[in-house]
Amino acid sequence: MDITNDQDPNNLIVQQSNRLIRSRQFMTSNEKKLVSIGIAYTNSHSFYDTIEIHEDDIRSLLNLKNAKGFSSDLKALSKKLMSRVIEMPLPDGGFEQYHWVRNCKYEPSRKTFSFKWDESLAPHIAVMSRDFSRWGLANTMEMESFYASRLYENLKSEIWKKPKGVLTVRYSLVPENLELDYLGDLLGYKGKSYEQWANVRRRVVDQAVKEINSLSDIEVIDIKPLKDGKKVVAIEIWFRASQKPTRSEMKLGAKALNLSEKGLPGNALKLSEKHPAYSEVLRKLVTLGLSSKDASQALSQYGVEYVVHNIGYCMKLERMGQVKSSLSGLVRKALNEDFAKYQDLQVLEGELAE
Repeated sequence: MDITNDQDPNNLIVQQSNRLIRSRQFMTSNEKKLVSIGIAYTNSHSFYDTIEIHEDDIRSLLNLKNAKGFSSDLKALSKKLMSRVIEMPLPDGGFEQYHWVRNCKYEPSRKTFSFKWDESLAPHIAVMSRDFSRWGLANTMEMESFYASRLYENLKSEIWKKPKGVLTVRYSLVPENLELDYLGDLLGYKGKSYEQWANVRRRVVDQAVKEINSLSDIEVIDIKPLKDGKKVVAIEIWFRASQKPTRSEMKLGAKALNLSEKGLPGNALKLSEKHPAYSEVLRKLVTLGLSSKDASQALSQYGVEYVVHNIGYCMKLERMGQVKSSLSGLVRKALNEDFAKYQDLQVLEGELAE
């Protein structure tokens, strides 16, 4: 049986065991995205079936848009993925090793890419338990750095301990530390040059944190180096569930309003009826329960970008189950009080203009 999914992939959920999250993984960002899409398509009933992903989803989510080179790019990606090994440590100092997939197939006539998981991964993808973590696929699909997606996954596996507060987690920068997880194993970097914290921070951590904070539902507040003498041997990461709508959520907010993303020029940021999406947003606000007068007044006072930004924030609260009244009531209050703390028009400009 073939398993396909007609939903927007960005609305899907990724779920995997914390052991798999903390395993040693080395791959490219696109390979990681392909694995994440496959996991989002998979549940306990479909693990042993063939997973099918539509060509259009791969093109858009993995940024493989060159029509002439798509097949060869996908072939190279598939070969690499077939060769990747996951290594999980055992309590006695040993290890387990697995492959991600056991076969792949691309059919241009059907516009599908399909594969089957390595059956050894069933306990880590298909069987839900207390030692599993889950998150929306959209949180990592726009990340360009493999390190960012891996750090996000590891932080996500910890956040259940304190979902509404600040958490701290420590990672070792040296593999010899048996008390802490080695950051190089978790994020997939290696080499002598990475023995220096300055290099790890510049090449790995800074970019990862930047993408996590701007794209995901986690906010990294601070990173504190821990020293043994003069050498930094570990880091302590302070983080929490994000209090703001992410860039990916802003895109979902724009889509929920049926905004034509291609039709919004980057310089159309005037807070007036001249904005090309003004009429569309006005109609959508009315369908949400605002009167035509209130909707028009909100758009005239705040502008389209402000409105979409705050609606994205409301959507986030709704997905988190924190909307106790009607969504329309929350939207009204958000517009009046600026729940999203709208400050930077350029952030939304980039999202709507893509």
